[in-house]
Amino acid sequence: MDEKLKGLEGKLDRVISDDDYFTEQDKRRIRKGIKNMKSGAPAKRFNPLPAFLTAISICAFLIILGGIAGKELGFFATEDPQEIDPSLSLPTEEAIYKKNFIRKRYTIETGQKEVHYQDIHGDTVIWSGGEDVPDSGSFDFELFQYNIATEKFDETFQSEIAGEVSDGQVNDDWITWVDSGTVDDEYEWRIYALNRNTNEKNLIRHSKQVAGYGTPLIVNPRLSLSTHENLLTWVEPVAGEDKVVIQLYNLNSRELVTVDETSNLGTFPQISNHYLVYSDFKAEFPIYSLNRRQVDFRTMNKYELMFPKVNDEYIVWQEKTETSETRLVVMPAEYGRKEAEVFKGDINSFEIGDDFVIWESDHKIYVYSLVRKETKIIGEGEFPAIRGNMAIWLLPKEGGEDSVFQVVELKAPELTDAEYGFNIDIDEFGERDLRIESEVEAVLADKDLFEAKLKDTLHGAYLNEEGIAVVDFQHFGELVGRLSWDEQVELVDALNEAVFKNSKVNKIYYTFDGAYNLFDSWSELENVFPR
Repeated sequence: MDEKLKGLEGKLDRVISDDDYFTEQDKRRIRKGIKNMKSGAPAKRFNPLPAFLTAISICAFLIILGGIAGKELGFFATEDPQEIDPSLSLPTEEAIYKKNFIRKRYTIETGQKEVHYQDIHGDTVIWSGGEDVPDSGSFDFELFQYNIATEKFDETFQSEIAGEVSDGQVNDDWITWVDSGTVDDEYEWRIYALNRNTNEKNLIRHSKQVAGYGTPLIVNPRLSLSTHENLLTWVEPVAGEDKVVIQLYNLNSRELVTVDETSNLGTFPQISNHYLVYSDFKAEFPIYSLNRRQVDFRTMNKYELMFPKVNDEYIVWQEKTETSETRLVVMPAEYGRKEAEVFKGDINSFEIGDDFVIWESDHKIYVYSLVRKETKIIGEGEFPAIRGNMAIWLLPKEGGEDSVFQVVELKAPELTDAEYGFNIDIDEFGERDLRIESEVEAVLADKDLFEAKLKDTLHGAYLNEEGIAVVDFQHFGELVGRLSWDEQVELVDALNEAVFKNSKVNKIYYTFDGAYNLFDSWSELENVFPR
């Protein structure tokens, strides 16, 4: 094996260019994987948590070869995404799905010439559609409901004011929409919510309930519905002022709260189960915590910012650079706050789901894996939307043709540790926890603790459903040697305090390079720390 791997470090340096999306820590880890292969040292299994696979040499070798051969294995982020052709002749159908993150594909023949505002949750797809679009620009749209499993249309909702039904949103319990149009020569809108469990339809909000509505401006609500918490947000104008307020409504309790106001009349609030984001001033947007009911912080950017969107962990937004290019940026919503550019170019629309960011550029549909930091092209079309890991977009069409949707169920990638060359079974071991990682990194970077020599030694932190956390490091002995007992106590106490900030953690294990016994033999302390 040593002879076969000779010279791979040099090739790796050429593969991992300075332009690739790798930190210095990532590069060190990958090189360390090669060193471990050459030494023939197998990874020690973590017996209390049977999560780490022991075939490090084989898997790491495959990963390195994949990088050299053009990153075909998809473990590394690529600047130029690979376009996926579903007709490619691959050994098995499973291989295709693994390659492009797609588990299943569906096509929906809408039967309408024009469609807008599509949303999807599970087997349910909703959209606004109609046969024609009048020259005047006023839409006569209905809200359609389609079931992927049965391949049939469900109930259709029509406008009650001879106008347009739009802004449809769907989750397990609710379907919400806006009905807008002109009544007695006055424009008005109404927000409706249908309880999917009882089939009861409720009028949530009416423009006539808004003080001074229409003076001096008319603003449509622009709905956004959380996936699980049944929270709905929209905007309303402020009477007599060039401002709008951000409204937050609990569909279960029927509580209405005004979150904030902004002079950005074009703001479009977006909500997840934990956060609410919206554009404020030209280059700023607030991140509002739904748990704490407060704006945690405001993100400033040098350039024009457009429409931030959020899931329970990340924020994604689009902004123009000083050269008038457009870039797509991702950042942890609460911890770390280190942004990463995932795309630069023309971006016509984008959304964020549980594990993927999806966008359209030049009629190509891109997805970016938040876990793998990898981008791929998965189809052609426009106006992609995503909820959870179900994505939908409009397929290209010629004038006069009916609109057709492409729906895909994206396969959430396994949590992959490229630097070690093995996969972590997230069902047994737990999922990667960015919050714990951020707290631990803050401890390691503390200059009062060994002069911050342990900074950037964290490989990852993981938490399973039983509340067992595993925190994996580069071997400390390489940096600080063997510490005194008092120094070990100081370090472990600081780490435990950081990890236990997550109330879900009941017990902590620490490992070096994936090996429980390595940390145990280095430390004079027992390597199990219950709350």
